[in-house]
Amino acid sequence: MITEQYLEQGIIIACCLMWRAESGHLLRFAPAVEEVTGNLMVSAGSQKTDWRHCGQLLADGIADLDLTVSAKARGDLMRYLQELVQWNKTYNLTAVRDPVQMVVKHLLDSLSVLPYIGKGQIADVGSGAGLPGIPLSLVAPRNEYILIDSNGKKAAFMRHVVRRFGLKHVRVLQTRAEDYQPDLPFDTVVSRACAAVEDLVGVAGHLCGPQSRMLAMLGKVPAELPDTVAGFRLASVEALQVPGLSAERHLAILERALI
Repeated sequence: MITEQYLEQGIIIACCLMWRAESGHLLRFAPAVEEVTGNLMVSAGSQKTDWRHCGQLLADGIADLDLTVSAKARGDLMRYLQELVQWNKTYNLTAVRDPVQMVVKHLLDSLSVLPYIGKGQIADVGSGAGLPGIPLSLVAPRNEYILIDSNGKKAAFMRHVVRRFGLKHVRVLQTRAEDYQPDLPFDTVVSRACAAVEDLVGVAGHLCGPQSRMLAMLGKVPAELPDTVAGFRLASVEALQVPGLSAERHLAILERALI
């Protein structure tokens, strides 16, 4: 096995080269050595991932969410999942390791907010590995998405996905949301990263205009959820039913308070 290194936006990424004896071909995979054979991804270790099962779980979950998603978009979601699984082995992008759990906790959880996203310019604050922004951009490509995260490794992964998938309508910003000053306000600001609506308003309220909405993806509804926060009012709290997830999920929707 030979390892070559290249520099991408200050992040050293290891690509692995493997000689496949049966064919005499040199294969390159980044960042982990894996071979996709039929419906199984055979890893360098002993674990195997049944991608057909993951794909069926995704398709069933989309149906349970009552969403209309094209076959191409479903395929792109699976490709994104495979990229995330590979990169996660080296760069710890997410604490969720099991691809089956990633379908539920990342893909379906992200897609559960699709009916509330609306149209126009969408900012995903604290996007991490691109969640929920990348899954949303794959199924609703008519919007424009800005994915904001200050972590260099996570930003590098998101840029990789944007390039590989040719997502012209998606841009990645490696910065703190509170430091970013857009030329125009966003139509919607969404985040899975903030534990409280007060936190989201504090770091991203300035990204909103008079008609903008903020979507805070939460677990359980806090015992004391404020009706107003720093110029925003709580418009509603929606219970999200994520297929395959027993934990509670909610969406707090905030709008500019009338003065």
